[in-house]
Amino acid sequence: MNNLMDQVEGEIQAVLKFKGEVVLDGELAELLRLVDETGSLLSACRLLGIPYSRAWERISRVERKLGVKVVLARRGGGRRGGMRLTEQGRTLLDKYSRYERKVRMAVSPVTVGKPTEPDLTIAHSHDPILTILLEKLRSTGLDVEDACVGSGMALASLSLGEVDVAASHLYDPETGEYNVPYLHRYWLDGRTSIIGGYMRELVFAFNPDVEPMGVEETVRALLRGELRLVNRNVGSGTSVYL
Repeated sequence: MNNLMDQVEGEIQAVLKFKGEVVLDGELAELLRLVDETGSLLSACRLLGIPYSRAWERISRVERKLGVKVVLARRGGGRRGGMRLTEQGRTLLDKYSRYERKVRMAVSPVTVGKPTEPDLTIAHSHDPILTILLEKLRSTGLDVEDACVGSGMALASLSLGEVDVAASHLYDPETGEYNVPYLHRYWLDGRTSIIGGYMRELVFAFNPDVEPMGVEETVRALLRGELRLVNRNVGSGTSVYL
């Protein structure tokens, strides 16, 4: 028992808080440092070995808490797009670095290796069929890196040159078309090849305590405030459609 306890180690990590909530810790600070150095969120994620979607989620959460932009995406094709820190983001990172030095706290060590370029990178909305297709591709020996970030973010990532493929199902109510009208909005006109996919069926899933209803009745109940809806993330195809 004593030998086991000898192997138990403590760890102290510096954090920055805003109104009592943590907004920056060691991992996120390292992510921002690497974004600043590489000019790319995808490259930073590869170096840290964290999922692309998780990185976006963490950055977005901080921006929501602080009410300011921490990073700014810039467009570019052929993997020339990327990301940089805003003035507020750089100030936040500098403050973290000063606090680190001041209190002499060691940030959890992060293993940073040489980034390897995958054979294919794809950003997409959540889709069980796509998951199966990606696994089949990987079974052939291809190194496929994917990020489930929603349709809108997938197109944004493609516009930034961060990914090779974007899988989306964004409906445009003005034209009644899917996906194509959004290419102009994401500056993708003339820069992409469109490959048709397959039709999907969207459904309302009900709590076991709620009697299932038809689509029109469900929408009316939602508008009346009789039901509470758990929606997909902002920018996803399902969220846009609703």
